[in-house]
Amino acid sequence: MNLIIERGNIMPESLLTYRKLYNHYSPLKTNKSLVNIYESIVKKHFRKNDIRFEINNLILNNYWNESVIKSAFVRQHLIQKSPRLNITIFELNAGSSRADIAVINGRSHVYEIKTEYDSFERLNKQMNDYENLFDYLHIIIPKEKVNIALESLDESVGIIYYYKNRLGNINFKTYRNSKLNKRLNPYKQLMTFTKSELLGLFKQRNNYSLDKHDIVNSLMTQMSPNQINELYREYTKDKYRKQWQFLHQNIHDVFMLDYQWFFKNNLDTKKVYR
Repeated sequence: MNLIIERGNIMPESLLTYRKLYNHYSPLKTNKSLVNIYESIVKKHFRKNDIRFEINNLILNNYWNESVIKSAFVRQHLIQKSPRLNITIFELNAGSSRADIAVINGRSHVYEIKTEYDSFERLNKQMNDYENLFDYLHIIIPKEKVNIALESLDESVGIIYYYKNRLGNINFKTYRNSKLNKRLNPYKQLMTFTKSELLGLFKQRNNYSLDKHDIVNSLMTQMSPNQINELYREYTKDKYRKQWQFLHQNIHDVFMLDYQWFFKNNLDTKKVYR
């Protein structure tokens, strides 16, 4: 096996090939362009019509990065849930962090993904941001990192690990269930709303002279923490409902590496995959 040293890390040459292929891949690129990229990186000839399947297959089988783990988890555990009652969101803003996956139903859930290529360096900061907003916190990690997670995380955080099964596919298993988060921050929840959205709640839609912090403080005197939490959940569900339902309805026409892209861009797959 050929090895390459990159930034102090020793990596198999094949892994670098898959990573380079992933970095050059985009759903917006034409089949012809992807064939040229594939042949330049992999050094093999390939037919045009099957190129997206080939690239997705190579990366899904050999380079388990965040996008791969995220898509696999959505496909195995979230797509079966009712799209009317359960809204899945990709890369949701959460303070100074971005939640890899959020799921809003009767409760709010956040899933932070750390692959074998990621460190836990920012994890505590991310979890602090998440506990301000979400009812249940989860982390998705390789099986080999469970002990590190146990040392790093509060016992209320759920732990889900992934591993390669006998067929070489990704499997997920819950190591520890998440417990109800009791450190929600109503002020931070309201601050996730735009000023325009807050003015609508405050019934002062056109009064832009009001300061956002003043609007939030006023709303906090009118609503209980439970009411604010319910408002945050319901508003977030409504905001992303259309995007999730589009992906849910078209999931079988979307390649797994493109789940997040089609969630953000609800476009006809036939026009994109050309």
